[in-house]
Amino acid sequence: MMFDIDEGDKTGNFFNRITNFFRNRTILIYQELYLLERDASKEGKREYDAVESIILTSKKDLEDLIDKGYTTGEFCRLTDLTEKFFRSQILFGIFYKKKLIHISFLIIENKIEFHPPMKLNFDKDVYVHWSITDPVCRGRGFYSYNLQKMTEFSSDIGKEKLKMAVGKDNARSLKAAKHAGFEIYGEGRYIKFSKLVSWREKYY
Repeated sequence: MMFDIDEGDKTGNFFNRITNFFRNRTILIYQELYLLERDASKEGKREYDAVESIILTSKKDLEDLIDKGYTTGEFCRLTDLTEKFFRSQILFGIFYKKKLIHISFLIIENKIEFHPPMKLNFDKDVYVHWSITDPVCRGRGFYSYNLQKMTEFSSDIGKEKLKMAVGKDNARSLKAAKHAGFEIYGEGRYIKFSKLVSWREKYY
């Protein structure tokens, strides 16, 4: 069930207070998102020097890199990353001078639960699930670069589309995704209240 509030409704302020109360306690999640996609067959235009893109599929892959002198940096501890290794989820890491500065996770099969629960055909699609850049390295194009690497990987394994959901208020991620060739094809509304989940997609 979806809840819509008319901006002119006098109950709007009360609704906002209630929403913020539950949000602050992680009981309620409410997101308005853009749905984006990119053709896996299209090549990127931007090249980067002095950085390494490394694909990791397990905790052991990450530990092997650390043994070789790589570091996860201050912004993302080893324990935080290993919790993200799930079935069918691949980590794309960007390293600068052997220091991890950006990570993105790609889901390639419908074997794990993910949010928001977008409608995807994993025979053809992959899903860019979760991404983060070291705060001191933001604004330098590393997210766009990693999206291009995920595009190349997806094309190599026979996928046609990369899809993702980005919050409407997340201007930085939207800019990076568009720079990497993604286009908005719809909108989504995601509500999670305790264990109840509602998801609505609308296509252009």
